Amino acid sequence: MIIGILFSVLIVNGDRNYANKAAVDIFNSLCQGCTIEYYGEDKGYGIKATKNILYGDIMFSLPFQYMITSFDYYPWSSYFENTDHTFKLVPRLIYEKYINPVQSPMKTMINFIPENFRGLFNLTAEERNYYNTLFGESTKLNFPINCTESKIFYKKKVVKIPNIDKCPECLDEKVFMWACQAVLTRAYSFSKDKYYRLAFHKGLGNEKNVVGAVMLPGIDIFNHSPRPKSHAVAIGGHGIQYLDNPSQAVAKADRNMNMGDELYMSYGSKTNIELSILHGFIIENNDDDIHYAVVISDINDCKNYNSIQKFCPFTITKSAISYEIINYLYYRTIKEHKQINDIFLEFDMAQDFERVILLKTVMQNYRATIINYGLDKCRKNFRDVAKIIREGSSKGYYEKLFNNLCYTNHLGFYSHLKHADRVLLKGLHSKVFS
Repeated sequence: MIIGILFSVLIVNGDRNYANKAAVDIFNSLCQGCTIEYYGEDKGYGIKATKNILYGDIMFSLPFQYMITSFDYYPWSSYFENTDHTFKLVPRLIYEKYINPVQSPMKTMINFIPENFRGLFNLTAEERNYYNTLFGESTKLNFPINCTESKIFYKKKVVKIPNIDKCPECLDEKVFMWACQAVLTRAYSFSKDKYYRLAFHKGLGNEKNVVGAVMLPGIDIFNHSPRPKSHAVAIGGHGIQYLDNPSQAVAKADRNMNMGDELYMSYGSKTNIELSILHGFIIENNDDDIHYAVVISDINDCKNYNSIQKFCPFTITKSAISYEIINYLYYRTIKEHKQINDIFLEFDMAQDFERVILLKTVMQNYRATIINYGLDKCRKNFRDVAKIIREGSSKGYYEKLFNNLCYTNHLGFYSHLKHADRVLLKGLHSKVFS
């Protein structure tokens, strides 16, 4: 599972160009049926197919010695020993970039990481306030690292390193924010048993397995796109896999792609709110997008009950009704525990008109929940935000991004509501005209 991904590169001088070329040469040597491609300043680098790629094909192979893990030992390890595993990668990047004198392929790969990022930690106060007017605090995400708060913790740790004052970059807040955002947008979860298998070719023995983090230079150049739902599981799997003999991380295709196309990978389900806040972009028609609706309740009679705000939260998708909500509302309405898996069948099996009315009430309550209690629903009126987008009157990159997010957010709720209406109409039609 990836913690996040965005690959946007800003080339500022000849040295940067040279560093990029050296890194691209290395990455191209690790690509299988693909090549590194620059898609312009807005998008940055991606990977293009040089042949037809089939589901399950290996597209990229990264030797273990180029992987950066939270279990590695390096000269700064002891100073950050008892810290969060994801955070451990932040000082590691700074050390490799500014302290390590060895001009290794790993250093070249790290220098390829973009100097600038788009996302939460680069928003101005005005931009944050605008986001909050649209979505409020209810959509606040929990990150493995809070870069704003963690820079203070890092400073307390790093000043204990002897002669650290000889590295002004190591004490620079901007450098820390660069490394922190690089980790947030590129780190994957990585367990200790996998590390032992790749590093020592053995198991953990009596040691406890823990979840750490890893960065996979080169593999993170694949831009994110939701995995097609139609694909079955391929023999041998897809996505990021770790192989030994030799030890390596490989990226296997999770879809069929044609020669000349950009190659994409899914790094797990990413909602558009998550993508916008952490990575600074959204995906139109994002199949991984989910929303949240709540049912007000004075009693704890559901999973994940919010005792402070007194509601039961549920997730919904744009393309299917939620039977979790239906079953909950069924119990609330009829006071009967029943596991409903097909609401059409319930209408068909209704033996009397009273039963039909009860089912109708459940679906009407369901509809009211979606309309009135969308937890992450954009607060700006749909027509107003549609007008802003149509006229192109957004101010700046982030206001445009958040307006587009608001627009797609409304469309997601409307699409879900359309499915609920179809269920109700089809159920009633079957009883009235049968």
